Amino acid sequence: MIPMTIDLNEATKDINKQVKFAVITLGIIVGLVLLFLLGRWIVKLIVSDSSVREAEREIIKSELSYDKSWYLQSADVLYLSMKGLTTNEPNIYRILGQLKTKSDWQQLISSFGTRDEMNLVQWLIDDLNNSEIAQVNNILAPIGVSI
Repeated sequence: MIPMTIDLNEATKDINKQVKFAVITLGIIVGLVLLFLLGRWIVKLIVSDSSVREAEREIIKSELSYDKSWYLQSADVLYLSMKGLTTNEPNIYRILGQLKTKSDWQQLISSFGTRDEMNLVQWLIDDLNNSEIAQVNNILAPIGVSI
């Protein structure tokens, strides 16, 4: 047998270099992922807010069919109807069917605002399938709106 000698200092240095490289690489990857997610969140927030602001500018107050509390309550019902695992489509159709003017639609968008980083239109598109979106568009067509 040939005796082998191992220099523990050299082996420890080599392992330390590999660990440092792995930690730095992991840190860079985590940093890039976080940067990507932050950028995506900022873009969503800007788009959502600009759509809500645009809706607010288009409201003609004399064409509103209901008082402000109706729009706020309806926005809450819509949110609760879409949030979670299931969607309550009849609630969505019922509320949208009560809109009488384009200003009603714009006020509902404004009252809904941005919830969980999405505005009302984004929620509807995200939550409904194609046939349900077609149904929503049929309901909104008389007031000249589609999503």
